[in-house]
Amino acid sequence: MLQNADTDEIVISFRGTELPKTTATKVKEKYLGTPSQDAALLTGKAKLNPKDKTHMTPKINLQQLNKWLALLFSLS
Repeated sequence: MLQNADTDEIVISFRGTELPKTTATKVKEKYLGTPSQDAALLTGKAKLNPKDKTHMTPKINLQQLNKWLALLFSLS
């Protein structure tokens, strides 16, 4: 999953179209205080916007995301 920084458009990539394994991207996400968001903050996988504390920026490893998406699609 990739996000265009200029348009905020989200794109899902499929096998064969992935970026290199070391590539990561940042995506802004509204902070709602969910357990998964809190866990991401506690483990250092995300950080809160220092200005207003209402948005967080997760650090997404695209290789791991592709594995999770493949698993998700294989279960459906």
